[in-house]
Amino acid sequence: MRGGNRLLIIILAIGLSVWGAPCSGRGFSPRADTLFAQGVRSYKTGEFLAALGNFQKILQELPPNQRSSAAQLMVAKALYKLGEYEQAIQAAQRLLEAYPKSRYSPYAVYLIAGCRFRQWKYIDAVEEYARVVGGRGDSKLRRRAQEIIDRIVETKLSPSQVEELRRKGLIGAREPEVGPVSPGVAIVGLLCPVS
Repeated sequence: MRGGNRLLIIILAIGLSVWGAPCSGRGFSPRADTLFAQGVRSYKTGEFLAALGNFQKILQELPPNQRSSAAQLMVAKALYKLGEYEQAIQAAQRLLEAYPKSRYSPYAVYLIAGCRFRQWKYIDAVEEYARVVGGRGDSKLRRRAQEIIDRIVETKLSPSQVEELRRKGLIGAREPEVGPVSPGVAIVGLLCPVS
């Protein structure tokens, strides 16, 4: 029995160390899970102000936890949906600074690009979308970012701006293909931050 207890303790110790690894210095908070779930529900029903409040509580009232980086992204997304683009950019940048290796980082950059587009800062938007295209993350997001770059180049930029982006290496020498849909509509459909 003594050997069995020792083995059980070793297995539990290994299990707990592996389970806690993704949190890397952050604690587990059941309240964070509850607030996050409430925030997501509000976000999905279009109650962006209520969602924002729940996500901000996770960041402001609780110590760092398993939901901190996701809550930071959702703060940025809620602000985007509320049309608060500069604040959304700041929230996304906080995620990139606090959690540079987060799996949510590409989504934060994509959101910054969308905000720049909504502010009519098309060159800045292309630069941010190019970071998504050249970065890590899911291939669908990178493809969407490339599609938006192509649409911006087709519909929003002057020839001199296109040439500037080429010199910077942000777009290739090829001419973007014109799609069958209205370019403005296509961009707006692609812009929405990933749900």
